[in-house]
Amino acid sequence: MNDSAPIRYVDMAAQFAEQRDEIMTRIEAVLAEGKLVGGPDIEVLEQEIADFCGVSHAVALNSGTDALALGMVALGIGKGDEVILPPNSFIASAAAVAASALTEMKARAPSPSGSAMRVRLSSTNCRLELRPAARSAAS
Repeated sequence: MNDSAPIRYVDMAAQFAEQRDEIMTRIEAVLAEGKLVGGPDIEVLEQEIADFCGVSHAVALNSGTDALALGMVALGIGKGDEVILPPNSFIASAAAVAASALTEMKARAPSPSGSAMRVRLSSTNCRLELRPAARSAAS
């Protein structure tokens, strides 16, 4: 007999129920002010994150894609450079590379199958190829 309930990875409804008043108050204030980007609240958030991380500066961005793209730009990665991505990565990783004006990415499966994906990016198109592993002569 199995009476166990599944364990949720994230229970958004329970988290929201606990924080509803605080969340809704902030959402209403932001909408009433009309400041959806920047402003004093974001400056406070950035400083709190910087303090928490023990660094002098932090930058709040709208997405993980922009965070990845900005990180690559900050590292000097640009047009003509190559970035290797895992094949099980979210599409945002490839979008960040495209946003950073990189021209080619490669991803190799960590599995024994050895399949590989090559992505070629240009300003006008994106082509994805998934190639199975080459078979050895003994196969």
